[in-house]
Amino acid sequence: LALLGPDEEFSIFCEVLFGMNLHFAETGERMHETYYVRCQDVTSDGNRVYVGRFGQSGWDVHGDWDVNRVSYIGLSSSRK
Repeated sequence: LALLGPDEEFSIFCEVLFGMNLHFAETGERMHETYYVRCQDVTSDGNRVYVGRFGQSGWDVHGDWDVNRVSYIGLSSSRK
C-alpha cells in the first residue's frame, strides 16, 4: 500500500471483476491471465480476497492471509 500514489486506492473485488469482464467484452483480451491481484475485501474468516488467472474457463477467486507472500499475487489499485 505504501507504493500507491495519493490519487490511487486499493480496489474492491467487484470493481476488479467488472473491469476484467468489460475489458474482455470490448477487446477480447484477458486481463490478469497468468496471475492474481489482491483486493481490499476480506472473507468472513478474515482472508484477503484475490482474483485472476482469467483463462479459457473463466477467472478464479480465492482468499488467503496477507502474510503469505508469493510471486503470482499483486495488488489491485484504481484511481480515486
